[in-house]
Order: sequence, then C-alpha cells, then structure tokens
Amino acid sequence: MTQYDATHLSPGQTEYVPCNFFNVWIILKNGAPQGQICSFYSKPWGIEQATNYGDSVNHVTITESFGYTLTQQDSGVVAY
Repeated sequence: MTQYDATHLSPGQTEYVPCNFFNVWIILKNGAPQGQICSFYSKPWGIEQATNYGDSVNHVTITESFGYTLTQQDSGVVAY
C-alpha cells in the first residue's frame, strides 16, 4: 500500500499518507466468526487506544486482535 501510494502521486503532489501500523482482528456476532477485519494507520497506536470491545446491543465482540508496526517509520514525503 505505501509503495503504491509513493509511486502514484498526483501531479505536483509530494506527500502521501503512509501505512506505519495496522491492526487485524476477528469479529464475532453471537459468538460466531463473521470475518477478519484489518485497519491501516499512519502512526502506531498503543495498548491504551485498544478500547473497542464490540457492541452489546448487536452481540458483536472483537477477538484475536493483533497490531503490527513498521520498524522504520515512513514519513510520507517523497524525495525527488
């Protein structure tokens, strides 16, 4: 995703939104797996932001959540 964004800028554009962190998890409804979800972020998030526990009204829960951080952070600036 980041490499594609860096090489497909609009004319005159010198920056893009890098993917420096992503989180992947399983969503359950009434205890049954519904899918695997992945979210991409420009900066890493810590455990203190991990507050999505699901939805008790629709009986949706989050499980098996893992976050991965890019070792060398991408600034999103393209050097010409």
